[in-house]
Amino acid sequence: MSGLAGAQWRKSSYSGGANDCVELAVLDSQVAFRDSKRPELSPLVVGRSDAQAFIAGVGAQWRKSSYSGAANDCVELAVVGTRIAIRDSKCPEQPVLVLSRARVRAFITGIRER
Repeated sequence: MSGLAGAQWRKSSYSGGANDCVELAVLDSQVAFRDSKRPELSPLVVGRSDAQAFIAGVGAQWRKSSYSGAANDCVELAVVGTRIAIRDSKCPEQPVLVLSRARVRAFITGIRER
């Protein structure tokens, strides 16, 4: 991939000595992520704002709706930078939906108006 030849890859300080972590390289307007065990594979390259949201989301504080009850059958929300992440409380390991605050407000307003 062009533009990555001179990239300076950095490994997380949480990786320990086992080389089992994610590395990142900051490019002009993007950030590249790769598996430290398989650096020969193509990295994932995303915009800086998406990379910041991802990194912020790693330590996100998830909040469950007060309507969920004890059955754990609801959605959870987390503030991730300037966005809101939404996930299924039953399957927190699954991908999350990340929306702007304005989109989340519009969604909630639409539900309340029904």
